[in-house]
Amino acid sequence: MSQPKYYGLNELREMFLHFFETKGHLRLPSFSLIPQNDASLLLINSGMAPMKPFFTGEQEPPRHRVTTCQKCIRTGDIENIGHTARHGTYFEMLGNFSFGDYFKTEAIHWAWEFLTSPEWVGLDPNRLYPSVFAGNETTPADTEAFLNDKAAPVMDGGCGAEDYLILQLRLRKGLDLAAYKAIYGKQFSTAQLAFVQNCVRAGYATFDGSTLALTPAGLIVQNSILAQLL
Repeated sequence: MSQPKYYGLNELREMFLHFFETKGHLRLPSFSLIPQNDASLLLINSGMAPMKPFFTGEQEPPRHRVTTCQKCIRTGDIENIGHTARHGTYFEMLGNFSFGDYFKTEAIHWAWEFLTSPEWVGLDPNRLYPSVFAGNETTPADTEAFLNDKAAPVMDGGCGAEDYLILQLRLRKGLDLAAYKAIYGKQFSTAQLAFVQNCVRAGYATFDGSTLALTPAGLIVQNSILAQLL
């Protein structure tokens, strides 16, 4: 792939907002930093905060798809300002919002398109590693994103929900890559190999070059996913 193009702040902001305009979103100006009719916040601290009335149904949004670049202030770690190079209070948050319209399928697909399409940011998809929330003690795994074939990134021919599910199910007894090719007639796609690498990095699996096997932590995650599917 060619060398990535570098963009300035104003270019990226405009590119993001224009991209979502092409997806039917209404571009709104930044709301005031002072919350309107919201006693729960001292200052606006996120892109969605001014849109609470739209999400709750208290007000009708101007359109069911909206994109903004919202000015925000966060003061939770204000005592660190000036002591480190990574703390700040004021920033802008880009966002695309749906009020009863689309959800994860479109949101994930569009995010991937914006980041990797040569028409937009143009990042190399082979250097990106999509992840899915594996669940914890209080929140189940995000199987909706995991199994949505339209949400699965398209890289080197892509892979969909069936491939991911087969991969997960075969992990229980160990996955032999040569056997996978013999059965399904294809090599692992870039997305699947990225998934394998992420499993190993997260400590969910071991991989000796040919066989992928779950660790105890990985087995817990898999059982959590399977329990919601069966």
